[in-house]
Amino acid sequence: MFLNDKPELREQLYRCSKCGYCRDTISDELGFYHVCPVYDVLRMEHFCGRGRATIALGLMEGAVQFSEPLANMVHTDLGCGACKEICPENIDIPAITRALRKEIVKSKLESLKLKQIYSVLEETHNIFGEEKPRSSWAEDLGLPKKGETLYFAGCSASYTYPKTARAIVKILSEAGVKVAYLGEDEWCCGAPALWGGYIEFFEKIAKLNLSAIKASGAKTVIFGCAVCYNSLKTHYQSMIGKLPFKPLHISEVIYDLMQKGDVHFQPIRRRFTYHDPCHLGRDEKVYEQPREVIKKIPEAEFYEMPRNRKSAFCCGEGVVVSTLFPNLTRKISANRISEAKETGADAIVTCCPGCVATLSKAAAWLKSRGKTEIEVYDLPIIVAESMRLKL
Repeated sequence: MFLNDKPELREQLYRCSKCGYCRDTISDELGFYHVCPVYDVLRMEHFCGRGRATIALGLMEGAVQFSEPLANMVHTDLGCGACKEICPENIDIPAITRALRKEIVKSKLESLKLKQIYSVLEETHNIFGEEKPRSSWAEDLGLPKKGETLYFAGCSASYTYPKTARAIVKILSEAGVKVAYLGEDEWCCGAPALWGGYIEFFEKIAKLNLSAIKASGAKTVIFGCAVCYNSLKTHYQSMIGKLPFKPLHISEVIYDLMQKGDVHFQPIRRRFTYHDPCHLGRDEKVYEQPREVIKKIPEAEFYEMPRNRKSAFCCGEGVVVSTLFPNLTRKISANRISEAKETGADAIVTCCPGCVATLSKAAAWLKSRGKTEIEVYDLPIIVAESMRLKL
């Protein structure tokens, strides 16, 4: 029976009071101005946390059966955690969603697109299906495979945003931090498998990455991707207990180096706002460090979006959602772009390549229609620019 192996989640479903806080709360006191980005677009009860909890309860009690339409609905959940953040009973809808997706895969009801994601990940060890070496971006950097400080690049920085990977390494080098890099021994962090319902494959990936990190001798592992950081810090740790290394996001590292006076910024005349990645903000509670780094850049102006920190709206990427439901993602990300532009900013900074990709596509789409124009940057790119580093 559904959730027999998760008694804590079964108990949570009975605690749900159906209060509706997770739907579209507007409250200065709670700090939320709408909650669920998916419900904000689709406006149907089953697309918000309360509706998803009700359906999960029905599945658990046998009143509802798994089906393809239900599977499609379950896969619209972004896993952004806003519903959990505002819930007075702390109902963990993202965890319930992962359990639902596991059951969907077990029942062989997952979509063809999801099967393709899994197949690509299994065959190439990266989410994009790239066959070129994962370490191509670092060929001229001479990074060792062993060392006390390791950089875990992730798929996006390795293939789509190599400048971000190079920026991170060069920022650290300029500050006197020597980093190792696993190269081809690094696999995808496994987040697409985790959020797609392929839990056994996720566990296999986790074991491979943990083994490679252990062989490197790393005591600290630095991540540029919020999803990779969350996957290893929280989900790997839930599998094995305490990690044998200290995980840090690059925004935390740059902030600490800034505080010590080991990085020095030159002026950038630009008006910035900051977008909180869900897996860095709500999941790992890293809110202030990236903001403080941006504010430290001379002559840069900083503008805050109304929905920020714990109440920040998701970019719409949702690990697997953007591939399965691109139109839904575009509507959500376009709303976020419009919110950023209304602050008076001319550039969005974020701390996750998934957010960069999703928001950049929405910005380009809006620009092509003459609606708005704004740039999107990953934090290390802006820091490298301010430090006048050549990438």
